[in-house]
Amino acid sequence: MKQQFSSKTLIALLCGAVATFNAAAQNSQSTVIVSGSRFEENLNEVPANVQVITREEIAESTSTNIPDILSQIGGLNIRSTAGGQLNLGATVDMGGYGPTAKDTTLILVDGQRINPIDSSGISWESIPLDSINRIEILRGGASVQYGNGALGGVINIITNGGSKTLNQASTSYGSFNTLVNNAIFRNTIDQTTVQLSANTSNTNGWRQNSAANAYSFDGKVTQSLGGKDNVYADLFYSYSNQQMPGGTLGQVGQGNPQLAKFNNIGSGTTVDNSGIRMGLAKALSDTFNLEVDSFYSAKTTFFTQPYYSTTAAGVGAFPTISPSFTKYEGWQANFSPRIKGDFGKFGTSIVGYEFNKASQSSAASYSSIMNQAAQAQGAVINPISSSANAS
Repeated sequence: MKQQFSSKTLIALLCGAVATFNAAAQNSQSTVIVSGSRFEENLNEVPANVQVITREEIAESTSTNIPDILSQIGGLNIRSTAGGQLNLGATVDMGGYGPTAKDTTLILVDGQRINPIDSSGISWESIPLDSINRIEILRGGASVQYGNGALGGVINIITNGGSKTLNQASTSYGSFNTLVNNAIFRNTIDQTTVQLSANTSNTNGWRQNSAANAYSFDGKVTQSLGGKDNVYADLFYSYSNQQMPGGTLGQVGQGNPQLAKFNNIGSGTTVDNSGIRMGLAKALSDTFNLEVDSFYSAKTTFFTQPYYSTTAAGVGAFPTISPSFTKYEGWQANFSPRIKGDFGKFGTSIVGYEFNKASQSSAASYSSIMNQAAQAQGAVINPISSSANAS
């Protein structure tokens, strides 16, 4: 059916469009970011391709985890394991780097890097959604500003820094018994702001052996020192467990795609992650500002693969099989002091130092099922243990 519009209707629509454009322009002009040059500056003036995902966009979206937000709102390429359940361990690929994307996209929380040294996945579940104020996406190489790991781009997750009292909780329920709960409580007494945020996510998964669970807690205390000067400490803890169904069975269009491979029944990954972030911002003069960031986290990852598959035996005269149980334990620390100088029409400059130190160890063992299978096929079983340090 063809619709007709009167001249008055067209004028009203045009006026509405102009009003919407002006409102969007005003909102853009008021957006302040830090990821383009590490200085707080207006989004319209930053000399880089930066996209900002606001708190309002996050709240209004149907996304229940950070990778979903980066994909649906940010338009980024996200690859996920375990059939995509809750996007645990998902990888962001900025720049099309494929398998090396974990080492070319830098992930920050309040300006501090959280990429693991062993190229494993980011613990997205350690950051409750309600604790996020905005997400800044800096596309393209940013190694000059951020150093190692920023070849493809930078994602800077800014947590809530406001002092307004806030008490809210939300829950959502979806298919496959997917239940997500979020809560945040924030209060300010004199110059001290205390913020507590938490998240729980559970799903049965759409396939056999694909259930996933994630829990996180974050407690942040910010002490104002007057003006923009402040000091903060941020404690966090997260736990996640995801089952691994393996590849789908049968050819395309045949069989039951919801079934897991027989040797994947009972397999999964559990991650415990805890730590603290601390920071200080202090004006030294009208020109110079001091910023100090520090970060420490301890992470334990446990892989379970109880059954044996003949395809995992390898080739050659001495084939080997994968361990049944593998445990990785490690810690990571970062310390970054810097002085920022704003010289007005002559530009800005940053002088600083970034220190990173990390250590990791691993140990592996085999189930009785794998021992029997190895003996029958002449495969080699050797318990594995190793350790590594990096700085």
